Amino acid sequence: MRCRTFQLGVVLIGFVLPFVVMGAQIDLVYPRLDDGDSIYVYLDTVRTSFLFGNISPASARLEINGREVETTSKGAFLAYVPLDTVPGTKSFRLTLIEEGRVTAVAALSYRFLCEMEKPALDTIARGALVFPLALRVTAEHAVTRTAPDGTYDLFPPLGTNLVASGFKGKFFRVDLGGGGVTYIEDRFVAIDSSTALDPSIVGDIIVVSSPEESRVTIPVSARRAFRAQLSMDLRVLTVSFYNSASKINKITSAPWEGGLDLVRWRRGGGNRVDLDIRCREPLEHGYSVRYLPDASVAEVFIRHSPSGRRGSLRGKTIVVDPGHGGEADGSIGPLRTLEKDAVLALGKLLKDELERRGARALLTRESDVTVSIYDRVDFAREQEADFLISVHANALHDGDNPFLRHGSGTYYYHPGSYRAAETVHRRLLQATKLRDDGIFYDDLALVRPTEIPAVLVEVAYMMYPEEEELLRDSKFLKRVARGLAKGLQDYFRMR
Repeated sequence: MRCRTFQLGVVLIGFVLPFVVMGAQIDLVYPRLDDGDSIYVYLDTVRTSFLFGNISPASARLEINGREVETTSKGAFLAYVPLDTVPGTKSFRLTLIEEGRVTAVAALSYRFLCEMEKPALDTIARGALVFPLALRVTAEHAVTRTAPDGTYDLFPPLGTNLVASGFKGKFFRVDLGGGGVTYIEDRFVAIDSSTALDPSIVGDIIVVSSPEESRVTIPVSARRAFRAQLSMDLRVLTVSFYNSASKINKITSAPWEGGLDLVRWRRGGGNRVDLDIRCREPLEHGYSVRYLPDASVAEVFIRHSPSGRRGSLRGKTIVVDPGHGGEADGSIGPLRTLEKDAVLALGKLLKDELERRGARALLTRESDVTVSIYDRVDFAREQEADFLISVHANALHDGDNPFLRHGSGTYYYHPGSYRAAETVHRRLLQATKLRDDGIFYDDLALVRPTEIPAVLVEVAYMMYPEEEELLRDSKFLKRVARGLAKGLQDYFRMR
């Protein structure tokens, strides 16, 4: 299951066994209850959902609420069943039948969220605050949202100055100028009365460009929020500085040797300064926008070509990220296979395969240890990686139909990584020979870094019995490792 900024814990479910004949067993793996809970809670919109687990003996017949459920030769089962919408506590009843007699029974109670007691909102009193208000970002990896319950919007670095125009729940409303707003959770910021609310002044720009890399240095009087966006053809990077004003009279190039075509500034809507940087080749190898330790300077770095031999894996640094690990089990299969174990085995095989092809391959974890999502990303940055690939095994949310969604999928975030996702996905499908689950744009932490082409692959669905068995097969994992390595090789050959 792919890494987001939240993680789904894996807790073995508890269930009632009124009676069991010796040797008979129903192991309901999902839905699972958290510690101390006795009732599973579904969202109000869910009307049909899945259960999975395993039975023993595998030859027995399983029924869920009176409907027979198909099982595999190993006793694994996956069922998609309707939920009872009558108000009150409902239950799934699982019955194991051998030679016409019931040998085991299990039950799991459930309700809908609207039927549960609503917890009090955890809000912070901000009535005494006077807006507009100066804020300073005090946390690494801070994010803003389009609305308090919206999607990620901006990623302001540590020390960024923001102007708040209101407060809602746990979120400050941040004024971007010209009517634009974004929202940031109070845990990422501190009130900074020492910072002026005046626009930041953007000064004369210096450009140093070569065929391999370019650096654009931008003097600023204050660290304001910014947004970096690539054009559809990947040739123009536009960096927008909010709550800023231009004092740019000169753009100096020293030297200018082929990496860039043009750097220009323009006035954006509201108090915004837009900097357009046009590259001669599509910007697919990574870029970064950051404030230097000197608070008065912003820098845009663009990589025009990867390290090592052109068109080859030889000399490339590839960071392989086996998802989850340690306390984070990831998804779990009907036979209780853990995602963290399967993808670690795959990650090691992929590392070996890449090294055989001449790459310098590094793992974000080499054992069953807990590594935070952002530590994985930071590791790839520190290693100046040419590529980041995160390997996972998928699962679904309650309500999704597992018989319509399974197989192999690939995820990307930045437009510059789409071609990489497409190339890797093609080889992944050839290796797994599973259903094509698709290529997805998704705001995942492991594919969000701009400095590195990055993709996340969901090799198979751990919750799907036949695919879980493949993820337990070393021959299958070796085949997938070879396929992913070929996909990366194809990508660099195109470059």
